[in-house]
Amino acid sequence: MNRRRHIRTLSVFLVAMVALILMVAAPEGWAAQILFSKAKIIFEFNSSGPDLGIQVSLDGEPWNEIKIVGPDGGKIFEVKANGSLKKFGLTELFAESNEPNFEDVPPEDILDRFPAGVYKFSGKTVEGDKLVGTAMLTHAIPDGPSVVSTQVMNGDLVISWVAPPPVSSLTVYQSTSSATRSSSSGRIMTNSALPLAYLTLNCRRSPA
Repeated sequence: MNRRRHIRTLSVFLVAMVALILMVAAPEGWAAQILFSKAKIIFEFNSSGPDLGIQVSLDGEPWNEIKIVGPDGGKIFEVKANGSLKKFGLTELFAESNEPNFEDVPPEDILDRFPAGVYKFSGKTVEGDKLVGTAMLTHAIPDGPSVVSTQVMNGDLVISWVAPPPVSSLTVYQSTSSATRSSSSGRIMTNSALPLAYLTLNCRRSPA
């Protein structure tokens, strides 16, 4: 009789211990997963260099930890907030890599550093939830424009070019102007207009 009571008590104790372990482990194991609203990794190719580099951008709920893992399982990026920023959180992030000239670093070496495939983004929000996302990096990089012309139209300097043949992974062209500190993009974009006032102002500020 005593042995049965002991076994019954032991069983209840074991069940209670298992329940306690599950309760302790639950907050981390059952933490909510939230998708990044933006997760992007691309190559930036400057045909006038020529040079090549990586750009990474992301956005999401306030976070204090971010990590990016490549298709080979290797970690290529990690950042953690500390102090007051750790509890307050960050949302957006944009980072550019080094962009060495092809004379210094052959493009093949740069492509080998960043293999094509799916890159996994992960992080932790200030509330302890997990942020997740993926982005595809391709080695199919289009050539730069082959012809450039300029003409004044309606008070704007219009810069036009012949777009290179599209590649299968191409989704958008982007034009960036340092004179106006602005950018625009479009699927079939072959020109960009800059107000002459900006160009005149920029020329006046340039050293002789």
